[in-house]
Amino acid sequence: RDHESTVRDLYGDTAAPGQPHATDAERLRIYGRFCQIHREETVDLLFPHSKTVVCAARSQAAWDELLRRYYDAHPMHHFEMCHNAQAFAEFLGEAVSSQAMGPLPDFLGDLADLEWWEWQIAVAPSADETSGRQDQGPLRLSDTVELRAYRYDILEWLKKDPRPPAPPPRENFLIYWRDRDLDERKDYAQPHELILIKALIEGLLGD
Repeated sequence: RDHESTVRDLYGDTAAPGQPHATDAERLRIYGRFCQIHREETVDLLFPHSKTVVCAARSQAAWDELLRRYYDAHPMHHFEMCHNAQAFAEFLGEAVSSQAMGPLPDFLGDLADLEWWEWQIAVAPSADETSGRQDQGPLRLSDTVELRAYRYDILEWLKKDPRPPAPPPRENFLIYWRDRDLDERKDYAQPHELILIKALIEGLLGD
């Protein structure tokens, strides 16, 4: 809801200048702006490359409108600010497909998904790490491992300097994990690694 209609519903005519709730209405405006800044800064922190792509292809105003529509569709629900951006990559992918916001680069959904999982893996809780059981028990996947499929070669594109306007289309799998130094890692998943992951998930390797 915009500020004016919210104030009208809360205070009626008593929020006009000189009226009893005029100060309350102004405090609500400050608080609303404070929350908006936090929402914007959170997404800018998690998706810096996605923002750069949208601003270059369209404008800062287009990015701001994407954020507004996202939070309209996915209101804040978690005390940890970054968790509220959980659906943003999927939201961008749908915006690209539907063109509801006008034309956006086709690779935007892949790029946003990569940025989201970089953060997810960096902060993911790990029972193995907290319990010290990394080297105990049967062969298994670390609980920080994530496998994602992409239609564009985002990883190689991000390494380029200067960076081309768009990554080349190339279907690939990226595997994300956290190493023993607790650093977030990612790399292309090779065919033999995909087979091994499938075998581990299905319990085909035994103890």
